[in-house]
Amino acid sequence: MRLLGKRGARSLAVGVSLCLAVCGGCRVCDNGNHPSAEHAFSPAMTFYVAKDGNDAWSGNLATAKGDRSDGPLATLEAARQRIRELKKKGPLPAGGVEVVVGGGTHYLPAAFHLDHDDSGTAEAPIVYRAMPGDHAVLSGGRRIGGWKKTDDSLWTTEITEVKSGDWYFNQLFVNGQARPRARLPQTGFFRVDKQIPDAPSPGGGKEPVKYNTPCHLFGYAPGDLDPRWTNIQDTEVIVYHFWTDTHLTVKAIDGDAGVVSFVYPSCKQFVDDAFTITETTLGARYVVENVFEALDEPGEWYLNRTTGVLTYWPKPGEDMTRAEATAPRLTALVQMTGQPDKGRWVEHVAFRDLVFSHCHYEIPPGYVNNRQASASVAAAVTLTGARHCSFENCELSNLGGYAVEVLGGCRDNAFVGNALHDLDAGGFRVTSGIANDDLNALQPLKFMNPLWRTADNVITDNEIRHYGKRFASAVGALLMHTEGNTVAHNHIHHGYYSGVSVGWQWGYWRSISRDNRVEFNHIHDIGQGLLSDMGGVYTLGVAPGTTVRNNLIHDVDANHYGGWGLYLDEGSTHILAENNVICRTKFAPFNWNLYFNPTLKRDEVKFDNGSWADWQKRGKDINSKYADPLFVDPDRGDFRLKPESPAWALGFRPIDMTRVGPRPPEERGAKGRQRNRWVAGGCEDRAFRMKRDAGESGARASPPATAFNSIGCAVVH
Repeated sequence: MRLLGKRGARSLAVGVSLCLAVCGGCRVCDNGNHPSAEHAFSPAMTFYVAKDGNDAWSGNLATAKGDRSDGPLATLEAARQRIRELKKKGPLPAGGVEVVVGGGTHYLPAAFHLDHDDSGTAEAPIVYRAMPGDHAVLSGGRRIGGWKKTDDSLWTTEITEVKSGDWYFNQLFVNGQARPRARLPQTGFFRVDKQIPDAPSPGGGKEPVKYNTPCHLFGYAPGDLDPRWTNIQDTEVIVYHFWTDTHLTVKAIDGDAGVVSFVYPSCKQFVDDAFTITETTLGARYVVENVFEALDEPGEWYLNRTTGVLTYWPKPGEDMTRAEATAPRLTALVQMTGQPDKGRWVEHVAFRDLVFSHCHYEIPPGYVNNRQASASVAAAVTLTGARHCSFENCELSNLGGYAVEVLGGCRDNAFVGNALHDLDAGGFRVTSGIANDDLNALQPLKFMNPLWRTADNVITDNEIRHYGKRFASAVGALLMHTEGNTVAHNHIHHGYYSGVSVGWQWGYWRSISRDNRVEFNHIHDIGQGLLSDMGGVYTLGVAPGTTVRNNLIHDVDANHYGGWGLYLDEGSTHILAENNVICRTKFAPFNWNLYFNPTLKRDEVKFDNGSWADWQKRGKDINSKYADPLFVDPDRGDFRLKPESPAWALGFRPIDMTRVGPRPPEERGAKGRQRNRWVAGGCEDRAFRMKRDAGESGARASPPATAFNSIGCAVVH
């Protein structure tokens, strides 16, 4: 079977991970059930919503009567109110209620909000869905008109709300297609020319500055920036360094000194992946967006916050007197908000076959320490205190932040068969709360209340593509301080950072992250050479019972270092990784990063930048086999083994990749959940497997609190 197509002339390195047991221990299984969608229910009542509807009508008809005395409703809010009125009269009838939304673009006046009073029950769910065969869009945008041609190329329109400070946007869509803000350079990047850290170098300038020292300014190369630019406070400098992207508002440009200053600082030095900073350290890459003087190609636009004037250069064939120009107006599209501590969850509500588009996210004022994964960026759809809710077969696209965030107190929710694409940040963010680095404790306090913990949610059979378009460090599916979730059978591709991340605590500090499953996902074409330090699947911290299995990961490309397939970062413990197929990664298919321990003990392995022969000279892997595994056709992505492969003699069991990625709808539904819980003791076997390719050789060490149990591996160069 051909698993994936041939890509590029890069040397092939394939790691077939059969069993990587971190902090080895025996497993016991706890079987439960996934939350399942109520596809088969027959609603007892139906309300209709249409663009030509009227909230004064009954909503019981899909189309208006000829005399327009009755017909569909005009808004979701009116349908919600009808359901509330029904519930006041008594329990909803068996089968529940559905709200059917007609085709076309429905511009939301505000985020659609649901609370406990809008809940259904298991026997009477509430479903919001599109009319069968219709393309129903719930948009947080606003149409922009009033265009005037100012010269041979440019068109302008004045937006009163922007001028008054009531609205601003950094996305523009023309005829449904995203258009880029005018930027410099047109292609590629500028480089920071000089480091100017906020804090002086320790030791009187004799010691290098640390990489995470905040910075308010840097020196730029001659000709890169210009203090004469129109309204320079409108420009945004985006710096790409390490594993983060930093978004900065310009305060001033000093043309004589060649220095640019910012309103708020960056959380890291302006360098390119260097952890100690010297005068010769290579400066970080950056671009400047929303520069009027850079507006010189069709399809580009510029927004002047002071005058409220939007300027656009149409593409060939676009007539701005007829074109449909849309900018996001709302910062949220759907908000489901329960109160777990009061026993008031939002429950048994489903959204199906709908399109959610056009949602704005603006970085809040102040210092934003977005250290990784753009974790503070909000989402268009937010669930808090929700149980047994679902989004199925929906499309979430052209959004300014994450698509969906599942926050505190959410349990047993399902996100199945959705298409998430063209996202400024990531796809899903699932979290119970945040971690406070100073106290090494979880904050806020309600986070530790079991009622506020987020657990047992299912993210399956979705496609998440073209994410991180603005916030490059965002993740396809991010699980932070949460337990018992399943991320499976998803197709995640063409993002700029990790596909799936699970943790979330550096080192061995406490975390409730456990029993999460990442399996049967197809993850590819991520990183794309923009950032560093990433993995197809990334884990962080102690996470008992977490499993990473049967994933197909390929084409992971980093800017400088760290384009790995599986990346077990600091403190990754009690994690089982098995039966993963990994190829075409810039660095090793598998990386297990050290958590720094200054005290060396006899049973610790410390080894780096050596060869396989050097490793064996140390008495390691004396009986291990290093040979061509004889894949059927690795250049075409067929990693089945030939009958004469030496791996068969080692007891290798073939890995079935036919189930990877989204399944047909008829194969989805309720599935048994196997939750892995680790107990003390158990496996005594400890082994260390070194993997390397042309990009990296050597091995990472492991502290005694962890163990690496390898049962078979195939590496080809």
